Amino acid sequence: MGRTVLPTVPLGWVTVRISSGRGDGGEEWVSLSRAEASALGEALLEQARDL
Repeated sequence: MGRTVLPTVPLGWVTVRISSGRGDGGEEWVSLSRAEASALGEALLEQARDL
């Protein structure tokens, strides 16, 4: 996990690569709207708080 600095221009879509991290080629790309990306971010933060 890293930190990303987003551009100051409004974003229409966010593209995310999801990978197993095992180097086995198991990866997918998904494009999310701003609302979907925000909801995903909130869900990830909520899960991280429980760790």
